[in-house]
Amino acid sequence: MRKFCLLISLVLLVLSIAFLMEFPKWQKWKNNDIKDFNAVKAGELMDGDLVRGTIDRTYGAIAEREESRKTFGITTSKSTTMQYYAVIMDNGQYVLYGTSDSSDYATLDRIADRWQELFEKYQNGEEYSEDDVPTETISFEGEVRSLPSDLNNIFQEWYGEGYSTDCENAIYVVRTDYSRFNWIIYVGIACAAGTVLLWIVCIVMTVKGKKKAQYGY
Repeated sequence: MRKFCLLISLVLLVLSIAFLMEFPKWQKWKNNDIKDFNAVKAGELMDGDLVRGTIDRTYGAIAEREESRKTFGITTSKSTTMQYYAVIMDNGQYVLYGTSDSSDYATLDRIADRWQELFEKYQNGEEYSEDDVPTETISFEGEVRSLPSDLNNIFQEWYGEGYSTDCENAIYVVRTDYSRFNWIIYVGIACAAGTVLLWIVCIVMTVKGKKKAQYGY
C-alpha cells in the first residue's frame, strides 16, 4: 500500500510541477500585464510575454506542424495541428504567428489572397487606391515563445536577404486561450496538495508499521 501511495504521489508531483510552471504567465494575465501587439517596438517582444492585438496583413502560411496517426506501425492519417503565418506588425517587422484554430486559417488565407491581388493589380509600381486595401482583420491573444531553429531556418529561407533586420528572428507568437491559465493553476495546486496528503499518509503508515514490529506478539 505504501509503495502504491508513493507511486501516485510521484505522479502527482510531476503533474503539479508541470502545471505550476505556467504560474508566471497566469500572474501576468491576472495583473493584465499584456503587451499591445499593434504598439510594440521592433525587438520589444520577449520569450514569455503575453500579447493581444489584431493582424491585418499576412503573406500566408509558410510552415505547418503535422500529427501522424499510426496503426501497427503504418501511418494511416495525418492532420495539421498548427500553421505558421508570416505576418507584418504595425512597426514594419515580420513575425511568425502560430495558430491551431481552423477558423484562423480561413481568415488569414483570405487576407493573404486579398493582399496578393492588390500586389498583382499594382505590380508596375503605381500608387494604389485606399479603397483597394484589404480591410479584414483578425483579433487574437497569444504567448511569445523563443523561435526554434527549424522554424528559424524556414522563416529565413522564405524571407531571404534582410532577414536579420526586417524580421523578429528570436521569437514567434502563438495564439492562446488565456482562460486556460485558471484551470491549469488550480489543477496544479490540487496535484501539489494531493502529493503532500499522500506523503503524510505514507509517513503515518510507516510509523504504524514500525510500532507493530516493535510491540507486536
